[in-house]
Amino acid sequence: MNKLIKMVCGICVLLISPLTYSYLPDYFGIDGHVLTTEFRNNYGQNILKRDMIGASPFIGIDLNERFSVEGGYQYLKNSRVSTLESGHIAAGMPVPSALAPATFKSWAIFKGPHVSLLVKTPVHQCVPIQFFGGAGVSRIEANFYRKTLQLGCVVGSVTRRIHISKTLIKLTLGANCFLSENFALRGQVNFMNTKKLKAFSKDNVCNYLFVPEIRPKNSIFYSIGLRWSF
Repeated sequence: MNKLIKMVCGICVLLISPLTYSYLPDYFGIDGHVLTTEFRNNYGQNILKRDMIGASPFIGIDLNERFSVEGGYQYLKNSRVSTLESGHIAAGMPVPSALAPATFKSWAIFKGPHVSLLVKTPVHQCVPIQFFGGAGVSRIEANFYRKTLQLGCVVGSVTRRIHISKTLIKLTLGANCFLSENFALRGQVNFMNTKKLKAFSKDNVCNYLFVPEIRPKNSIFYSIGLRWSF
């Protein structure tokens, strides 16, 4: 946690430094994401999809030829309908035999800002490709919803919300392919420690035996985007 705080403070110092603004204009763009994550046994794997799709607009400041600070806002979502039999676990809650089979519609939403410090290689003269990598933080608001469609012969309509907000570490490795001086395609592979998103239901629905809980594992997400220079 101390390393994370130091990283955030360092990026903030770079952002507010007068030297930063001498290198404007810089760049902006948008990325499309496919995030892949697994869930811990009995805590989401049988009601939630492992892939999430979303997008992130971003803007960057070139500090010099080697370093950039980049920030944006990401939004990812997925949904799934699942039917569970007696003995199966739905977000930490077992399905009783008297209410089986149970059908749920579940969806997940990740959203929040992110900021990273990137290190870039020079653009190759023969092939206009630039590689980059970096580290940063992302403030993720994770919302998981589980709507009961049917319990046995009874049609349901109760939706449980499982929520958590947390600051996560984000690692990036990617490349820009310049099609012109001011326009590039870019691809990235990102890592985020989403195993810290241990989420519990806080929706005030009365249940004294079990509280719905989601426990994702760490995530890898792949991005393809467009980048324009000012």
